[in-house]
Amino acid sequence: MFLALAYSALFLWNVFARDEDFWFVWATMGLRLVLAATAAGLFYSQAPLTSFQVRVIECLLFGGLITILALSQYLGVSELLRRDNVPAAVAFTKNGVIQVFALMGLYGMFVPNGLKTAAGVIVSMALAPILAISLALSSPGVREALERLHRSEQTGTNILFLLIGASLAIYSAHVLGGLRAELHEARRFSHYRLLQRIGSGGMGDVFLAEHRLLKRPCALKLIKSGAGREPLALARV
Repeated sequence: MFLALAYSALFLWNVFARDEDFWFVWATMGLRLVLAATAAGLFYSQAPLTSFQVRVIECLLFGGLITILALSQYLGVSELLRRDNVPAAVAFTKNGVIQVFALMGLYGMFVPNGLKTAAGVIVSMALAPILAISLALSSPGVREALERLHRSEQTGTNILFLLIGASLAIYSAHVLGGLRAELHEARRFSHYRLLQRIGSGGMGDVFLAEHRLLKRPCALKLIKSGAGREPLALARV
């Protein structure tokens, strides 16, 4: 949902700017908006989704977003270099790096994955804009601008920022993955998995639970440690 709102704001900004020379900017932004809105609609719908379907949606969402962003970077940098507008090309590249940095961070924080899977996805996201910009720099007709671009002090920082972003995202995925596993384990009680607390009193707390094997809902009452030492209290349970 956050991505859908963010791309909505960026899409409106680019539409009202009416930059006809860079039609692909708002065109690719519109594609990203449609992709993010579709994923948000599926996640917030009442349709039951299996874990496999959730994984497919996540892969299509982040894979599609980074692919469209890389395409926008290739088209933008190529066009700006052909116009010999090196400062704008540097700024356009930096804008793409910031967006990739944000996407890697969101993936690392909010998508639960193992360390190897998260690292593979995040590194692929970091390499996509590097590949797109490398292809743009190899385009014909940009030799003079390329020499000036190589002398720009900003060009060397892009890869560094991508490496920092990828490292932070992988570390976040690793740490948060461990915390999620610990939380999941803490919510297990014998053969039951605690879902949510539905009541509380002087004796203890009542939880909505699910039997791990039978997959049936039930109510599970957990007696407070202090009440468990009183025979009369236990007799009333």
